[in-house]
Amino acid sequence: MNVIQRKEVILPCFKPLQRGIAACMNCPNTRVIRMVHSLLSRLMSLFPTESATSNVASKFEELECLYACVSKIVYEGLANYEKSVANSDRHSHSTNIHSF
Repeated sequence: MNVIQRKEVILPCFKPLQRGIAACMNCPNTRVIRMVHSLLSRLMSLFPTESATSNVASKFEELECLYACVSKIVYEGLANYEKSVANSDRHSHSTNIHSF
């Protein structure tokens, strides 16, 4: 069931939910992740983030904490991916050297 609310009604509702939603972003359950992704996609389309050069994640104070958490999780995920790729490259190079 899709219920459309006015923006001024949505913002105050999300302020107390930010930490809970942020915790759900780290859940190993893929169904929870899909639902959080859907929620955040809709939320971010209504209330976009600020540019990367801005001092704040959102011009909407009610979403500042949530958007900062999203940014942190994305950054950490990319950093972990980069490390895993670097480690697998090192491992494959050392395996290739020993196979000669």
